[in-house]
Amino acid sequence: MAVVRVVDQQSGRCIEYERRQPEKTVFYRIVQEHIETLFAEAEHNGPGYPEHVKHEFERFLSCGLLSAGFARIQCTQPGCTFERLVGYSCNGRAICPTCVSRRMADCALHLVDHVLPVAPYRQWTLSLPYDVRLRIGYDSKRVGEVLALFLRTVFCWQRLQARRAGIENPLTGSVTLCQRYGSILQFTPHFHSWLPDGVFAQDGDGRLRFHRLPPPDDDDIDRLLL
Repeated sequence: MAVVRVVDQQSGRCIEYERRQPEKTVFYRIVQEHIETLFAEAEHNGPGYPEHVKHEFERFLSCGLLSAGFARIQCTQPGCTFERLVGYSCNGRAICPTCVSRRMADCALHLVDHVLPVAPYRQWTLSLPYDVRLRIGYDSKRVGEVLALFLRTVFCWQRLQARRAGIENPLTGSVTLCQRYGSILQFTPHFHSWLPDGVFAQDGDGRLRFHRLPPPDDDDIDRLLL
């Protein structure tokens, strides 16, 4: 495989670009060889996978392949004949390692650089009973209502803990990612929320200051679930 070396004009560093070949990975070959068997067994043993799940697999099998479309990039410097082909990405959100990893890295970078204040964080995960999952799974309004109720409950607990510690007008917040499926593609809507492990409050000169709170114990979790 050809490796292209490009010099970054700002830093002077040499950057290597190597076109990925997903069709040569083990995961790609497994999906390509066994996906139809997976779909057939799912339909034989139950209702099968939803169409959007099948679509994700189909898009993955064409992700990055030049035969499925590409962009031709050429150098604009006078006299330079350098060019390369870049395969189109599927931009999948479920199984494509390349697209999911890129989106995950971009999201994490944006949160750290532009959204989250410097503080320790704790991940709170909410999983729902089976009957509730089916009721809210395809209803975005209900998903939002359940998430709002969940966060409001945790926020109230945090503010109560802060007031008991003598902190006035405590503030908190969260970033939440909603997921619809589990690790084996079972339908299980759930939430991953990142909350500061404490609260923010204004000090004497009006600046926000972080106050760490004790971590929740088993009794706290039981009360939150009531």
